[in-house]
Amino acid sequence: MPVPPAAIAWTAMVMRHVQRQIGDLPEEGEAEELRVALASLFERFDFANQVRKPFRRTAIAPDIPRAALDIRGLESVRRAIAAAIRSFKYAGEIVSRVQPSPIKLSSFIDEVERCLRSQALSVGAANRDGLRVLEATDVRGLRFSRCLHRRNGRRRLSPAGLARLALST
Repeated sequence: MPVPPAAIAWTAMVMRHVQRQIGDLPEEGEAEELRVALASLFERFDFANQVRKPFRRTAIAPDIPRAALDIRGLESVRRAIAAAIRSFKYAGEIVSRVQPSPIKLSSFIDEVERCLRSQALSVGAANRDGLRVLEATDVRGLRFSRCLHRRNGRRRLSPAGLARLALST
């Protein structure tokens, strides 16, 4: 089935917009400045509202378990950013007693990813008190199978992988 040229043009326009938004992030700065810049980027993309959208519907939606998992992932990203700021603050106090040097955005993101990897977002079998997550291979058009790994016989979703997918869309 051929893809209409208008759809290709629209996709290219959206990708240029996303590229400009990401390109507007500062290349370096203090940890708090970089946090504000990332939060502003998420806000411009309406990231939190999109994640919470299924909970605003009055009827029970079938995608509530997936939405609950998305909310947990969003909170994991927020905790990781806060932990990265504490890491840089602590390292700055210990290592450089003189004038602190600015932090590169790439280093800040690496630290956020490290903090995400240290968290575990459990995904278990069906339970009426919890989430049911089947083989997560294609959710919202994203491939989650790369983010899943097996630990103690249970499938787990890596928050770092979830954040990477969220940032890449």
